[in-house]
Amino acid sequence: RYERGVDPNLPFAASARLAGLLAELAGGKPAPALAVAGSRSVPQAVAFRPSRVEFLTSVDMPEEEQERFLTALGCTVVKEGADAWRVTPPSWRFDISIEEDLIEEVIRLYGFEHIGASRPNMQFTPPLTDPTHRRLRAQLAASGFQELISYSFSSDAELQRTRAPEAVVRLRDPLGQESSVLRTALYPSLLNAARVNRQQPSLALFEIGHVFGLKETERLAMLLSGNWVEPGWRKKSLPVDAFVLKGQLAKLAAAAGASLELVNREFAPLHPGVSAEVLWNGEAVGFLGQLHPQIASELELPDTWICELSLPLGGRRIDFGEPGRQERVERDLALIIPDAVTFSELKGLLQPPAGPELESLEPFDVFKGERIGEGRKSVALRFTFRHRERTLTDAEVTAHMSNVMGVARAAGYDVRDG
Repeated sequence: RYERGVDPNLPFAASARLAGLLAELAGGKPAPALAVAGSRSVPQAVAFRPSRVEFLTSVDMPEEEQERFLTALGCTVVKEGADAWRVTPPSWRFDISIEEDLIEEVIRLYGFEHIGASRPNMQFTPPLTDPTHRRLRAQLAASGFQELISYSFSSDAELQRTRAPEAVVRLRDPLGQESSVLRTALYPSLLNAARVNRQQPSLALFEIGHVFGLKETERLAMLLSGNWVEPGWRKKSLPVDAFVLKGQLAKLAAAAGASLELVNREFAPLHPGVSAEVLWNGEAVGFLGQLHPQIASELELPDTWICELSLPLGGRRIDFGEPGRQERVERDLALIIPDAVTFSELKGLLQPPAGPELESLEPFDVFKGERIGEGRKSVALRFTFRHRERTLTDAEVTAHMSNVMGVARAAGYDVRDG
């Protein structure tokens, strides 16, 4: 009740009451009324239309009933014409200033239970874009990640400790030294959360937020540690590694109809040997890899895997088609290649000579050893062929594989027997 303030005319009534008590109990003699300061407040009349009650609440209430409720509140009602009243509220109800305030009071006294349920007549069309990344958040949460919401403030010491870019925006009047600059990366916040919760055997965290460099940009950061799959009665544990984190990004890319590729490249906060640049639809959007051992040691963290990507992550239109009804044909091929050659480079080289019937090309084994030679590796590839209208013959598939081996040998790669 006191949220509405105090009646501005109350001092006059209180002083009159005090004078009466002094005269009655103490033998005093009241003097003529005198106000040293202030004057009585005169409330402003409010234009009111009784028909608006039904218009706004769908409650058919007689005008006589409305007038009775307003009078009971202490209002003065003057009827100036058909559906045109002037209602002056009492001084203690200065929260009444517009017509809707009067309608609210009338329907409150009449009873809110008389207001029927209704649904607005409106058509809703979901937006084509997702500016708040609700879909992305839902996908990550469904995959087992927990969302983190942290402050945008950081410090020079924190940025330096986690090898994040130097601060660009500094606060003129910060709350403290630990919040004196605006962050330039998201992953330090995830590392702080992991440090606080390092007693947990496994962590899967993500955050979507803004970073502040020369420009303000929006990013997604993810962190994994511990086991992605805990051991159980009929399953073995699956420790987190780069492939687990890449698999989560691959799920997001598949849902968006986008292509995902990792290219070896070193980043300051990542382990020099386990660091990659993320290409989304062929465009560099961020990094993925294992946290640098020195940073992990300073923060007392176990093996931790992080990635940070620029948003929004673009997608492509997903085309649906009838599944192939013909039998597929698989052929395996093992190549001895230099360690520096990535699968994406190998796929780009061997996919065109495999022909239009090639359905998929995936690696299934990598081997290194003395038999292969130092600085080289053996990569086993599986080629899957399928024709949409008929079964491929053995001769046709052999011809495709001959083309593939010819291109591989021309590139200087050895075809491994057996």
